[in-house]
Amino acid sequence: MPDDPLTFDHGQFCRVDLNAREPDAARAFYSGLFGWTGEFAGRAAEAGPYERFVLDGRVVAGMGRMSDEMRDAGTPSVWVNYICVDDVDAIVERAGQLGGTIRMPATDISKAGRMAFVDDPSGASIAFWQPGLDRGAEAVTRPGAFCWNELATPDLAAAAEFYGELLGWAYRDNPHSPAPYRIIENNERPNGGMLQMTEEWGDMPAHWMVYFAVEDAGAAAERARALGGQVHHGPFDTAAGRLVVCQDLQGAMFHALELAGDPMAG
Repeated sequence: MPDDPLTFDHGQFCRVDLNAREPDAARAFYSGLFGWTGEFAGRAAEAGPYERFVLDGRVVAGMGRMSDEMRDAGTPSVWVNYICVDDVDAIVERAGQLGGTIRMPATDISKAGRMAFVDDPSGASIAFWQPGLDRGAEAVTRPGAFCWNELATPDLAAAAEFYGELLGWAYRDNPHSPAPYRIIENNERPNGGMLQMTEEWGDMPAHWMVYFAVEDAGAAAERARALGGQVHHGPFDTAAGRLVVCQDLQGAMFHALELAGDPMAG
């Protein structure tokens, strides 16, 4: 446990969980890629066993087993991004008023916290976390931990309006992006980004993506392939650092970023 536990503001990304088709295979993949250790942490509501991924004694992510219904439908594994909120019930109510679809209403997860799942108006799924005993990740923006969260959307203006109204987010344009891109600011600090999907994306639906920090993007790409995953793009250079777009062996997409600096520093 860290000496100084992280705390997260309302509207700040606070954790990421893998909804895994086969947790044992996923654990082996991410342990080999990032050096994580899986630790059983109990049961998450009706979803079954839940485990934490730990690196150097700090929780960096979590994992649950995908429902039988989703598995039978052929749904690939997916990383779920969580936003810390002060009142998840109020957020769910407001999200519905703003055109979102409630996928799971506000639900207590024992004494750990209270969570909900919402699809924004473009269909991108996002989770909200009202902390109880569990604040969220114990390490961020360091190798092996998540360092950025990004929405790819076909309607950047509408997405910015939805989340701005819902969470009070502000935005600034990213001049380094070849496509329209807005950096999310929460309490005047960078808190992720939003990317305009172009025709080149084809029929891919809107989605949130997680970035994990790595020490060496090239080495991470080689490890991902060796462990049975895929590398769709990269490594290539960006203003934030050297980036690789990856997919694990069960279909979950994620980015691995060799940071040029702290993206949360502004």
